[in-house]
Amino acid sequence: MARPPKEDWVPLMRKEAVKRLKEGKDVKVMEIAEELGTSPALVHFYFGDRQHLVDEAWREILWAYVDEDSAEVARFARDRDWAGVERLVRDILSPDRDATHTAHVRAAGEAVASGDLQATLREVHESTIDRWVQLLRQSIAAGQAKTELDLDALATLIVAVPVGLAAVDPEMEPSRRRAIAAAYTSMLRAVLDADYSPHGPQA
Repeated sequence: MARPPKEDWVPLMRKEAVKRLKEGKDVKVMEIAEELGTSPALVHFYFGDRQHLVDEAWREILWAYVDEDSAEVARFARDRDWAGVERLVRDILSPDRDATHTAHVRAAGEAVASGDLQATLREVHESTIDRWVQLLRQSIAAGQAKTELDLDALATLIVAVPVGLAAVDPEMEPSRRRAIAAAYTSMLRAVLDADYSPHGPQA
């Protein structure tokens, strides 16, 4: 009997692994096979071993994090839609994103033991930071932003804040989320809007 086509099974297997990682669970080949109604041998046939499946699942989670918000922020900054930036920040810091941010923190821990995952993390972080640097340069060129700070350092800080919060305060109260969202929005406005002052109009 012919094996099922790879294009049918691989996305399903990866999706199950992603789901488990986001839930903070261990990825077990036997459980994934049972969930999909197939055999562990088929999972091994397509991924080689468990670690390869795990690394691919982490890769999907981490790249989704890169793509999630950068295009939206670029559009908001271009259109000077600061209310849109504020809404996006509240979304980034909402409980709906906690699983992604916590998974990101977990990936950083597991990367110590996996060279492939470590390389993926480095690639993802560098790409995310580069996107923010490009946005900052575009904003400066358009006269919307003005900063004497190192753009790479600034971009690193912007990228690190949401992920770092998942490690610092994994069970954040709603009032604290709102306060942090307001502070994060002010930071982005101060970076992207040359006319903005977090203290209001200057005398």
